[in-house]
Amino acid sequence: MTAWETVLCDIKGVALSHLTSVAADRECSVRHNKPMSLSFVVPSGDENVATTHTDGYPLLTTLRRTVRAYRHETDSTGAEVKTLRFNGYVWSLGDDGGGNVARTRVVCYDPLQRMRWRFCRNADETLDSVAFSGDAAQTVKTLVDRTNAISQSGLATSGGTFDVLAAQAGVWQRKMIGDAMIELSGAKGGPDYGLTYLEATDGWLARLSVIAKRGAVRPNAVFGWGTGPANVSSISRLDDPREVANWLYGLGSVAAGGDELTSTKTDAASITAVGRYEALSSFADVTSQAYLDNLAEEEVARRSDTPVRELIGIAPASG
Repeated sequence: MTAWETVLCDIKGVALSHLTSVAADRECSVRHNKPMSLSFVVPSGDENVATTHTDGYPLLTTLRRTVRAYRHETDSTGAEVKTLRFNGYVWSLGDDGGGNVARTRVVCYDPLQRMRWRFCRNADETLDSVAFSGDAAQTVKTLVDRTNAISQSGLATSGGTFDVLAAQAGVWQRKMIGDAMIELSGAKGGPDYGLTYLEATDGWLARLSVIAKRGAVRPNAVFGWGTGPANVSSISRLDDPREVANWLYGLGSVAAGGDELTSTKTDAASITAVGRYEALSSFADVTSQAYLDNLAEEEVARRSDTPVRELIGIAPASG
């Protein structure tokens, strides 16, 4: 039995065809606080993707279709279970033909992707001077609830977990929700985002949770390549200091008096250890000094750590 099952659905989540037997080269990309993606390749002319649906469009088409991906796993009791690991919109299609073979690469994103095309709004639906203050989790929930009240986004908040988080305050001008979420997560005490994928046929693809920053030391975790437990097919590592900064000058918006908000943050221990590295960061729409200070402090803490950017790629063994 294959480890993955892939189901093509309409925009509401109603199953149209099963792609498990034809989908190949599956790849999931999980990015911190950003939309998860799923990609795979199918034969372009296969009846499971090329047939015309009752809406007049091919079974496989962008934006009007969604994809659910299940993984066969073993639970704590040793029993096999089928777990929904992805639910998202068909976002792009790329056809590649040669000889007698034509293949289509399908790229899908979960509903968090749609927040890049939804504006932050006031309660009266206006886009200018969207003020926020208080708990960051409730700020995000309010933004998503307001956009859902106008038009369903596929990202639900009902039933989600919203931790009590540090207060953040400021004003946004015509800002997209996705950008606002990334900005909030980058502030000191900012949140992390988690999605629970839903098996529904009413247009809700995932449930949003806004939680305290995650992260834990797992000293007993073992990744084996070329030796036991043989759970990795390849591994790579890159130590990249290009983003290093232990003295940061942050620029905010122009204040009411005409002066630009500024915030200088440093990491003295890092400067002593590796020398001084200076950088300028712009937060052009931040109008609150306290919020600018939080953003600058979090950024210098991230960029002054050593190694500044360590990229470790681990490809799991098949299955």
